[in-house]
Amino acid sequence: MTKLNHIMVDLETRGVIPGCIVVSLGAVAFDPFAGTLGKEFYTVISYEDSKERFLREEKDCMDNFWAKQSEEARQALYDSEKPDAPTVPQALAHFNQWLSSIGMKSSLRIHGNGADFDNPLLRVVYDAAQVEPFYGGYAGRCYRTMKTLDELLGEEFSFHKLDSGRHRVGTHHNALDDAKSQALHLMANLARIRGNLRGGEGEE
Repeated sequence: MTKLNHIMVDLETRGVIPGCIVVSLGAVAFDPFAGTLGKEFYTVISYEDSKERFLREEKDCMDNFWAKQSEEARQALYDSEKPDAPTVPQALAHFNQWLSSIGMKSSLRIHGNGADFDNPLLRVVYDAAQVEPFYGGYAGRCYRTMKTLDELLGEEFSFHKLDSGRHRVGTHHNALDDAKSQALHLMANLARIRGNLRGGEGEE
């Protein structure tokens, strides 16, 4: 069997539905069995180029989300507005190159926070740039589903929330830091699931 290579992605955006502008893209490879993080990726994406490709900004997101974030998190907004920020095709070509360094296209599994957020938003950005993703059409996985398994399987699968601080690293709403935090949180939850299935406590 081909070794699977798991990637956690996180997008910081100027909207919440497919077709919105992506400010920055962070990703990290992780090994769900060893519980370790691997190679990292981060880029901002040009605001001006995104607008030229008919990607859009949502006022509610800017007023009700970004206005409340820290200056550290907002730095990505400023960087994406700089004249030398990577264009959408440049950023995605760089991301594809990074993905190819992780493993074969067919082996990649792309985890995002919500079946209706990171992965579909990213796919629309690829389409806007006319760049083919370096991952298969069935590579998408949903971290949000995994962290709420208690809704499907019962209270014994209720886990510590990421915002509790147990697995949060770096700056909240920095794309790379959030990707790393989510991967660590997912792996901790998976360890506890294995513990439950074996009749033990699992890992915290």
